[in-house]
Amino acid sequence: MEINKNLLWLETGEKGEKGMALTVRFTGRIGESAGMGLLLTGPDGYRLEQKLFLTEEKEAVFFCPGVNLWDPEHPFLYHAAVTLECGEKILAVREENIGFRTLEKAGKELLWNHTPLKLRGICYRERKEDREGTKKDLELFAAAHINFLRSIYGPFSGYLLQLCDEMGFLAEDTAPFYEVGQEKPALQDLPHCREEFLKPVKRLLEDGCHVSVLIWSLGHDCAWGANFRAAAEWIRMQDPLRPLTFHLPMSIPEEEEQMDIWPVHYIDWRQPFDVCFDQMVIFHTPGAENEIGYMTAQADYEVPVLHEVWSPVACHNRDEILHDPAVRRFWGESISRFWEKAYRTSGCLGGAVLAGTDEDGRFEGMGKYEWGILDREHKPKPEYRELRKAYAPAAVLYSRLEGEELTLEVENRFLFTDLSVCRLFVNKREVRDMLVQGKNGPERRTDGLTGEPGSRQKVTVRLPGAGKQTAAGERMEIRFESRDNGRCYGEYSLIRRGERKAEEGSGPVSKEKAEAFSIRQQEEDTLLIGNRIFTFLFSRKDCLLREASVKGRRVLAGGPMLNCTGFLPGDWKGKTIDAKQDGEKVLVTITGSYEGTMDVRFVLTLSPDGTIDTSYEVLCLYRHMPHKVKAQIGISPGGLLEKGGSWLLAEGLETFCCTDAEGAKERMSLAADAPWQSWHHICEAVITDQKGFGVAVYSDGSDSVRLQKDPMLSPEAVVNDRDGRMHFTGDWHRMEDACGNYRGTETLSRKKGDCMHLSFMGTGIRLYGPLDINYGMCRICLDGQKAEIAGQYPDKVDFPGMSRGYEKRYGVLLFEAHGLPEGEHSLTVTVLGEAQEGAQNTYTSIDYAVVEGIRYPEGIRLHVNQDYNYPRLVRGCYMRPAAELVPGRKETFRIRLLSGGEKGEWK
Repeated sequence: MEINKNLLWLETGEKGEKGMALTVRFTGRIGESAGMGLLLTGPDGYRLEQKLFLTEEKEAVFFCPGVNLWDPEHPFLYHAAVTLECGEKILAVREENIGFRTLEKAGKELLWNHTPLKLRGICYRERKEDREGTKKDLELFAAAHINFLRSIYGPFSGYLLQLCDEMGFLAEDTAPFYEVGQEKPALQDLPHCREEFLKPVKRLLEDGCHVSVLIWSLGHDCAWGANFRAAAEWIRMQDPLRPLTFHLPMSIPEEEEQMDIWPVHYIDWRQPFDVCFDQMVIFHTPGAENEIGYMTAQADYEVPVLHEVWSPVACHNRDEILHDPAVRRFWGESISRFWEKAYRTSGCLGGAVLAGTDEDGRFEGMGKYEWGILDREHKPKPEYRELRKAYAPAAVLYSRLEGEELTLEVENRFLFTDLSVCRLFVNKREVRDMLVQGKNGPERRTDGLTGEPGSRQKVTVRLPGAGKQTAAGERMEIRFESRDNGRCYGEYSLIRRGERKAEEGSGPVSKEKAEAFSIRQQEEDTLLIGNRIFTFLFSRKDCLLREASVKGRRVLAGGPMLNCTGFLPGDWKGKTIDAKQDGEKVLVTITGSYEGTMDVRFVLTLSPDGTIDTSYEVLCLYRHMPHKVKAQIGISPGGLLEKGGSWLLAEGLETFCCTDAEGAKERMSLAADAPWQSWHHICEAVITDQKGFGVAVYSDGSDSVRLQKDPMLSPEAVVNDRDGRMHFTGDWHRMEDACGNYRGTETLSRKKGDCMHLSFMGTGIRLYGPLDINYGMCRICLDGQKAEIAGQYPDKVDFPGMSRGYEKRYGVLLFEAHGLPEGEHSLTVTVLGEAQEGAQNTYTSIDYAVVEGIRYPEGIRLHVNQDYNYPRLVRGCYMRPAAELVPGRKETFRIRLLSGGEKGEWK
């Protein structure tokens, strides 16, 4: 508790050969008989009491022998009570929990207790009103191996910094300046605004005695100026030890003192991590002619580089997220590459993921950004688990399983901790007896792992008995746990594969003897192929399968089809279908075209055990693939979201179970609320009813599977804007746009009062339309009662993932209603002629509607993809090479019809 304006500043550090000391500096006038007292208490009964007489130096140095050092992995704290006295009068008192440490800069490294730091970080905006939520967030961050918190949009509270002290987080504490001279007024050079900059900085340093504060930041996304210079000078005078940073640093003139830490935002994973790059936003200028698409201006300063924003969580590509939530798991391939590269790069301090938690809409201009690894309820999202895997300090670099011997190369990525703190578990059983490759050959150890920070070692253990058998092979689960509290320091799966190539006979064994297929009936408009168990009925008119049955149970309702999400293929027009006997099998060859886009050939190999090998080949392509496009930051590689083949599943299939290449299993019900997302690198996916009838997909780990609700099973359920059931009154305009609209059309108006009316029979309806910068607002009314206002201007969160001229988003759900009484209903859309904030016009645009009801059963489309990508993840994140259809290239995948009660496991 401070009694007057004397400020006591507490700092710990090393004072030569005398060791660790607490330095207390003070300001204000004192008398000649002034003195300072210290009472220091700590763990294990530590107690130190000293009193010093003061000189004109205005600082006191208390040497503290025997104290433990604070670091993120060992957050030892001591309680310091400091009094400033003059005679009998107490001038000031300050009590703090402090940690002892050394901090120094050595070239492009930052040393903590003489050890180079590597920061596994997260960007975090504290909700100061929610202390319970803040503590829960930090507990989850600690479990994800995060050791660095970067404050965004303002400083941390003393409460949060106290938690950082106690839990072992380093922090970058940021002054409340952002977008000054950018989106906000340019006050940085105005003399009369000087105090508006100095006051917040002085308040920032009121919490400067926290050992967890590693870096001071003057702000982010700001332009430099005289007021920032004055703030920097004040911080350096007050705290000459901690490094200072500022973003945008390239705006600081070379003649001035530069920042101690160079911050980079949105580095691309392919760029060097130790370079002082300028801001990565390209602002739609030509930029550098490289595949990354960044303007790579840079400075040559001998300072550590900190990637304050790297590998941001998928947020600004909401249409991709809605289409396939698996992008959240795919993001793990990005952050793992970032951390691996940063760990190996000298001069790179580390980085911080944007962001810690989703926004709740209360912070200015942020809306409900879903950019966190935790959601608004402080619960982990899929990205949390991916980050935890990437940041794990016990890293397995190599693994081999031969017979009963498991060999691992383990790297200790702790900064201050020996690997002996970890226990090794294989298949949930602790392993202590092992051979460790030492300098003089293998050495037997019976007390578990060991190894100093940064070391690597090869470990061999004997494992009597086999691992867990899965569709992927024999699975070994490897886990590193803390000896004292069971905290996980790394989890890995190792698969010993059998013959996994998807060749004939590698599917599940049928319970009944397979009977050769025959072409049993060839009528004018149908083609029937089958045996006693399996039946395939093809249409000669459409040149597609109508249905496939197992023992009379219908399991497929159509196919095959090409899946090329991100590219509208047009309507299918079958040309030829031909079937010929090939021993016990039948080969079915189908040719046709997707109107205006491509000619395709499918070859189906039907085997007597129900296996269908589907091969597809684009014969001729009439339209180019989606091309590369500049985003606000980075370049979208273009291409498709998915490339593969599809089959329509029959009604009544209820359960989906998938095993990936690592042997991990996922199971879900095909209920209305099921997550319709991709499952990448699968070995097996099984879709069945209660009796076990259904379809299985088999792969060597290279394919992906996604299920999609498909109203196209009942074409009459889809009402296009050119359908006569939609009645438009007023000044509506018909427009052709084949880039993403259903059937390449939309109908739009900006005249207030214009209406679209749709009468339908059913129990529900969904209305779709595009979003664009020229679109406005409309009122949607159901049965003359339920009215909602819909806006078709993109949300602010979408713009950072866009490029100028590519703002339009297609197939967006504008309105939905479900659970209506079966019968006739009416939907009315009325143009309001009003613009949302930022919109450039007031158009309402309608694409299509989907009607629900007993007359319109929805099917499920099974996509088996040979390639995929998330081309608008951008902002430096890892993306796969463009997925493209290439004429003449054949792709093949395998499914099998299940005859009831089969588990669907491989032989």
